[in-house]
Amino acid sequence: MKPLLTALILLLATFGGLQFYRPETMPFFLAGAVVVAGLGLFKLATGQVEIDLVYVLGLLAVQLSMIANLDIWPVAFGRFVLVLLALATVVVGRSVGSEELRTAIEWAGWGCPLVLLLAPSGNPNIQAVWPVVFLVSARIQDRKLAYTKFLYTGLQFGALLWLGSRGALIGLGVGLLVLYRPRLNRFSVAGAAFGLGAALAIRPHTALNRLLYWQAGLVAWSQSPLWGVGPGGLWARQIIQEPGAAAYQVHAHNMLITCLAELGLPGLIALLCLATHLYQAKFQPWQNALIAAFAAWSLVDEPLFWSGPLLLLALVVGCRQEETP
Repeated sequence: MKPLLTALILLLATFGGLQFYRPETMPFFLAGAVVVAGLGLFKLATGQVEIDLVYVLGLLAVQLSMIANLDIWPVAFGRFVLVLLALATVVVGRSVGSEELRTAIEWAGWGCPLVLLLAPSGNPNIQAVWPVVFLVSARIQDRKLAYTKFLYTGLQFGALLWLGSRGALIGLGVGLLVLYRPRLNRFSVAGAAFGLGAALAIRPHTALNRLLYWQAGLVAWSQSPLWGVGPGGLWARQIIQEPGAAAYQVHAHNMLITCLAELGLPGLIALLCLATHLYQAKFQPWQNALIAAFAAWSLVDEPLFWSGPLLLLALVVGCRQEETP
């Protein structure tokens, strides 16, 4: 199972970003979506697994907003299928052990350079998700660092520095703070705070553009507060224009604002319910750290907008809990 999971993670890392929307890869995605969704429904129908209602609330919010915005139904339906696939992945993930998944993620980390070479046209902010995932998930904190561990860590940090994603550095900083929380002191916290501040100082002129994205997203929500502008509506309706360019953003670079603008109040309520559930759930330390990393990153960018990171997180929260050896 671990080799299969490793291959799946590498596929998500390679084709789960901008490549996901290319015509030549879309049929494979749809075929995979049908298989995973069918398997998930079969497991639910036969009583093999159970799923908390909180995971279904997001899908219902997407459905309600889609019905209220039928004029953009092709884009909205695409987002609906992606959320449905994430829900099915949570269900199917119940058959995977947490330590089994963690090991597969760590193995996949050795393929990080290959992933970056295969997807050279990808957005750095999307590609940088994977070094963060590999660093947070690797069990390097539980044993003495050997040569291979130094090499592994250097490989991931090198990829992050090359990609230069500010959101990735923020997410990684928060994830490592959560992971190493029992061993922290005031010096390590101060160092982490300095690192997070430095990340925000990278390319400050474009960092400030996020304020414009957030404002445009909130204005869009104010015009349709109950049902929002529809799943994927920020892009479909060309609401958030990139300053100084004839291009439009696909999201507001803040998960809360995007959710509120596109899905209205039901979407925000569903997201907050899910966040509360994940905060109270009993996960392994690496899972808590990875969830925290994605949560912090999602306040300044939206890695979970893309299929690869979203489905990986669905596996992480859906996998069966087991003791770390």
